[in-house]
Amino acid sequence: MVLPGFASDRKRFQIDLCCGLLIDGDHMDNKALHFNPRFDAKTGWFSGPGDDKLVINSFVSGRWGNEERFDNPFKEGEPFQIRIMVFEKYFKISASGKHMCDFPHRVPVESIRTISINGNIRVDYVEFHPPEDSMPTE
Repeated sequence: MVLPGFASDRKRFQIDLCCGLLIDGDHMDNKALHFNPRFDAKTGWFSGPGDDKLVINSFVSGRWGNEERFDNPFKEGEPFQIRIMVFEKYFKISASGKHMCDFPHRVPVESIRTISINGNIRVDYVEFHPPEDSMPTE
């Protein structure tokens, strides 16, 4: 999956690969991948530290897993391209051509049914590429 766009202001956006149609609320379906760049700046003297990280996680059987946190490669208003490749045991994630991380499958990828994209992001388009071995032959 390829997703070009840009973050429209300094808050958050998320891309979720969901295992059902209930993508939010108390009774969410599993989320195989939760991709969540955060742009939360420290807001005051007594506030906690800002959160300017990329958080990757999954939601399985009503519980969030252990977060994996990375430096946030995205900048306010700058265009980017996110690529999520699905391999047998993990997702390979890159941003604007640079490999960021591998994230192991915590639920079977065959159970993914929907993609949810929300937050402060403008998406130009979403592009899907079939696996090489399923490409039609001539």
